[in-house]
Amino acid sequence: MAKERLTERLKTWLKEPESRGDSNYNNVKRSIIIYLNLILNSKKHTTLSDSNFGFSSNAQIDVTTLETSIKNLIINYENRLTEITVKRREESDSTDIFFDIDASIEETDGLKKIFFLCKLGINRVFEIS
Repeated sequence: MAKERLTERLKTWLKEPESRGDSNYNNVKRSIIIYLNLILNSKKHTTLSDSNFGFSSNAQIDVTTLETSIKNLIINYENRLTEITVKRREESDSTDIFFDIDASIEETDGLKKIFFLCKLGINRVFEIS
């Protein structure tokens, strides 16, 4: 089954080689989103190989500390991103807090800007989009 899916993807890539660059960028962005969700939603001290992996589950935490913690986790565990900034959106409401994550990603023709929206819900779950 997996071999058939790979064969189908290879056929598609061979038919449309000029679109591969953008498709690759979108695939990398999707991969980063999945990994950022994993990093931010993992609790600190739950990974045997690295006790610093994950997000601290402090009961009370201020927005500046959240911004810094999110940025540090990305810097330490997502090496595809550079020039990272994390800033709280002013339109955050009483139940959810939103952050803009701006970064750069290395492309064959240089650095390319990439943007993510990070939502921290009332249930303390991060959602990256």
